[in-house]
Formats: sequence, C-alpha cells, structure tokens
Amino acid sequence: SLPLGNLQTLTLPPIEAAKGVNYLKIFITQPNGKADENNVNDTLSTAFTILTPLPGPLSEGFETTPFPIPGGWRVINKNPGSLTWTRTTAAKKSGAAAAVMEFYNYNTQQQEDYLLSPLLDCKDADSILFSFERAYRPYNSNPAYADALAVVVSSDCGATFQEVWRKEGVELATVKETSTSPFIPLVNEWSPLELDLRPYLDNTTAALVGFKSINRFGNNLYVDDL
Repeated sequence: SLPLGNLQTLTLPPIEAAKGVNYLKIFITQPNGKADENNVNDTLSTAFTILTPLPGPLSEGFETTPFPIPGGWRVINKNPGSLTWTRTTAAKKSGAAAAVMEFYNYNTQQQEDYLLSPLLDCKDADSILFSFERAYRPYNSNPAYADALAVVVSSDCGATFQEVWRKEGVELATVKETSTSPFIPLVNEWSPLELDLRPYLDNTTAALVGFKSINRFGNNLYVDDL
C-alpha cells in the first residue's frame, strides 16, 4: 500500500531484447489493489536500439540520401529543433557531397552535436585507424567565436564519450584567413588527418567513433572521406 502523494522506487529485472529498435512500455495496474482512477499518468514509454557491430574497414563519403543514414552514420542533436549535422552538395573533398555543421547560422552557442559511426567490431583488431578530411575557416580571430571539433570514441554504445582529438578556432582552421561570409571550401582548402584509436579502446570488442561539434556561432565546418 502506498499513501497518496508518496513515492516508491522500483528496480525492474533484466530483460533480453532483440537486435534493432525496441520499444519499452511500463505501467501500473490495480494501485493499492483498486481500480486506477487516473490511468493517463502512470505510464512511461521509451525506444532503444540494440546495435550490431559491423566489421571493418568502413568508409563514408555521404554520397547517398537520406541523411542520417539508416543503419549507418547517425546524428545526436541535444537541442532538438536546432541546427545540427546535415548533408551538403555545396562542398566536398571528393565525390558529390560532404557533411556540414552550419555554425554560421547557429546562434545558440555552446551546443554540442554528434555525428557517429555504426557500432564497429574491434575484436581481435591489432590497429584501429580513423581518417577523415575537414574544412573550416574562422569567422574572426576572437576566441568567443572559435567553433570546435572533437573526435570521440565510446565503448558503451554512446552512454559516455571520450575525446581523443580536439581543435578549435584557428587551430581547427584549414584556411588561415578569416571570413565573415559563410564558408564554402574549395577542393584545396581541406586538410586530412589520421588517428590511431587503439590506445583509447584497449580490450574493447565494439565501439562507436565519430565527431562532436561545439558551436560558438562562428563559421561552417565540413567533414568528408571518412
């Protein structure tokens, strides 16, 4: 019996779920052994996904639609309804498209947005290399407008992330000059980078890899040829 207005915390038993998207609905019946007088305030629902690790090597150039890619690279936007990672054909290092974070039009500063790989199978891998091309031109030299990009890894399906590389502002730039116009890079305004992720994923059998962007209302950032 639970007195009116009191709270009680329940620990649910472990459950097995199928791979893919699952839906969980939790509700109570017969509170205090009687019919529920208000059955619209006692239900919680959520969706969760059991990811299947994919073998490497994997590559992504954002050539196809839709974006995000079902079963592939995905976006986490912590500020729903705001700008986040999108696909663009206005700029690319190769092919016909790239991924862009439009900081130039993103006036909600300090927002973090993630662009994440599928779950990667790391079991028995002696090396885990992550390479990509980036393009960025600072809005100005003021640190207040220094957008940031980090490469992150997660060994717990995205519950937590570890930064393995991070640059911001002029250090992130692939073009020395600043510009107060929206940046659209030429093919020679990109910079390649390759990172060894094995030291950060010791004894990990599966991991997520990707980008975390931090908005400071600066200028546009692009990634391609992952």
